[in-house]
Amino acid sequence: MSCVTSGTTDLPFGKIYLDSNIFISAHSEGGDVAHLLLKMLETAPMRGGAAFATSELTLAEVLVRPMRGNDEVSARELGMMLLPSGWLDVQSVSRSVLVSSARLRGQHRALKLPDAIHVASAFAGGCTHFLSADLRLRNHYGVDPSTRMEVLVPTVETLTDIIEWLPQ
Repeated sequence: MSCVTSGTTDLPFGKIYLDSNIFISAHSEGGDVAHLLLKMLETAPMRGGAAFATSELTLAEVLVRPMRGNDEVSARELGMMLLPSGWLDVQSVSRSVLVSSARLRGQHRALKLPDAIHVASAFAGGCTHFLSADLRLRNHYGVDPSTRMEVLVPTVETLTDIIEWLPQ
């Protein structure tokens, strides 16, 4: 795994963007990866420092299943988790993010609009890594050669590394 040092946290990963599927997987699936995702999300607030970022778009995506099932408790819990906090930087879907997402879609034709908004939000938040279970996303994105962001797949090894490197 390639690690990049950023001034935003003490993580060798820099700031990590969490795609909406990370929150969905942590709260709806079983297995080792889901367990580690949940551990990562539960550990981050206790450690402090905005090691993670996501977009307001994530809220709309994660609330679909609970709202479809009239699960108000899960909807409320997810809504509270996705508030800006000391551990999570929540990027607004601003005009500049939308323009950046259009530029990314122009460069990467297969990139769907929601994914482009997430990638643009990650750049707006100063992220060096993008954690996503979406295998359609490429390994690297960049606005220009000086701004590259590595896409990480949530494997047991990757999640263990992230949890171990969370600020103490």
